[in-house]
Amino acid sequence: MVVDVDICGLNVGDNHPVRLMGVLNLSHESFYKGSVVREDSLIDAASAMVEEGATVLDIGGRSTWPLAEPISKEIERERLLPAIDALAGNVDAVLSVDTVFADIADQCLELL
Repeated sequence: MVVDVDICGLNVGDNHPVRLMGVLNLSHESFYKGSVVREDSLIDAASAMVEEGATVLDIGGRSTWPLAEPISKEIERERLLPAIDALAGNVDAVLSVDTVFADIADQCLELL
């Protein structure tokens, strides 16, 4: 069985080249502080990832580290929405939002 999927105009699957995903970590609670992207360097970090070959950018606002301090849904929203708004139309990549909240995902989609 040949797998072929179109993700917002980006074809992935058996008949397509490998795609790279860059990860933009907005979570200040992350155990590896060096991975956190500051708001004022978001566009530069995203652009660098695209220049290095990323065709998808995944944006996360909440740490998945088991020992991280939990944050509220509102804090996650406050991190993700401005980031998506800033990136939409300013980088040549498919944007992916890492959230477990459907309403936050919907709000992010509205910004695209």
